[in-house]
Formats: sequence, structure tokens, C-alpha cells
Amino acid sequence: MNRYDFQTSLRKVLIANKIPKALYALGEYLEGAVCLEQTSGGYVVYCGEKGEKADKKEHEKLRLACFDLISRVIESPEEVKRIQTEFVDTFLNDVVDAGVWSK
Repeated sequence: MNRYDFQTSLRKVLIANKIPKALYALGEYLEGAVCLEQTSGGYVVYCGEKGEKADKKEHEKLRLACFDLISRVIESPEEVKRIQTEFVDTFLNDVVDAGVWSK
């Protein structure tokens, strides 16, 4: 699967759960937001603060980077787990609907 599929599914889940778009950025820096970007070695999640990439965490797998972003924009551990599960379900449904993978 490519990065676009994961990001599309992640965006859907964040919007469905009414996570304000000002709290996160996918593929770019956004001041005051949790950002997820692709790097040469995988993916990085960080907080955009004063033009800097603070609290950076590198991930080899995009799925783990998506989980990291979710855990940073949601406060409740129960909600984090629920939304991470919803993200995986949404992604699987998206790839089936796209004909990339069959049930």
C-alpha cells in the first residue's frame, strides 16, 4: 500500500471524529499542530513549534506513525485505542473498495 491510502483513511477517521484540522497536518509542517511527514528513512511525527519540529519521533512504518499522530491529538487513552482501531478498519475497507485487496 502506498502513503496516499493510509493518509486518506487517516484523514477520514480524524474528520469523522471531529478532530479539528488545526490540530494536525499530513505531509507538511503546520505551526501549533502535530505533523506527519515522509522522510528518506520512513516517517516522522512531530509538533510544529516556533518554526521547529519539536518532540520528533521517527517511524519505519506509516501505520505506526499514524497511530502516533492519533495518540498525540486525542487525550483519552480509551479514545486513542478506539480511533486507532477505527483507522485500521477504515483503511482495510478503503483498500477493498478500491479493488486493491479482496475480502
